[in-house]
Amino acid sequence: TEANVSLVRDRERAIAQAAGSEAIADALFSDFMDALPNAMQDIRDAHDSADAEQLWQSAHRLQGAAATCSLPALNEALSGLAQAARVGGAEQITGKMADLDREVRRLRTLAGQ
Repeated sequence: TEANVSLVRDRERAIAQAAGSEAIADALFSDFMDALPNAMQDIRDAHDSADAEQLWQSAHRLQGAAATCSLPALNEALSGLAQAARVGGAEQITGKMADLDREVRRLRTLAGQ
């Protein structure tokens, strides 16, 4: 898998999407980070049970939240996973899970977690 060099967080875009409010953008990001462990557990559970439909739903749900918070690299990884859940085989899904795990680690590093 080619290294993903996408931006982890586009804070300026997040602020613009929050009607220019840094406080709202930062609160949305904080809420996202608080919800991320449970969302990732849902994705892992779906992957572990080989439930492609649930995997797609969980990835798609988190992708929407990532887009709201302007997290391009995570959004891209989730998009790839959702697509793999729809049309890919187990090997492709496993590769996309690795991409997602890498982007979650990058995001947690950025957030100081």
